[in-house]
Amino acid sequence: MQIYGLLILANPPGAGAVPLTTAWELGSFSWLQRGTVQDMMGFMARTVAERTQPTQRQSVQENSYVAHVHARPASDAIVGVLITDTEYPVRVAFSLLNKTLDEFVIKVPKSQWEQKVSAITTGGATAPSKGEALLGMSAFPQSVDYVKRYQDPRQADTIMKVQQELDETKIVLLY
Repeated sequence: MQIYGLLILANPPGAGAVPLTTAWELGSFSWLQRGTVQDMMGFMARTVAERTQPTQRQSVQENSYVAHVHARPASDAIVGVLITDTEYPVRVAFSLLNKTLDEFVIKVPKSQWEQKVSAITTGGATAPSKGEALLGMSAFPQSVDYVKRYQDPRQADTIMKVQQELDETKIVLLY
């Protein structure tokens, strides 16, 4: 079970998605592959974010990767995308996305990024280069912590932790 990336994207109606902040964990790939993998996953995240309706949640599988997507209401105009392997639990993925988006809306006001995104989508400004986010990691550093903490969903998620303890207890009782 592995998380590769957590992205928060602005998704204004009728325009393309713009990454606001990103957190990557690509240590399982060779150093030479990381740039290409990050570009591919960034493209995947933008594509599924643009195709996800406001208030909708969905999981989209592409080869051995799954993009879990949670779009906030249209008034927020943001989408969270968590890219994982196929074994990562869906409930935990959406729990992390919900928590991340709730905190992002509180800590990073829409006024901080709305004009920049509007300028990019209307052609008045250039979009961030590949792999870059509009606000950078400094705007929302919690995303990096979440990616690290949720690598093992059993430790980060209370329900999975309790389930693991129950399973271990059953094994002890059976033998």
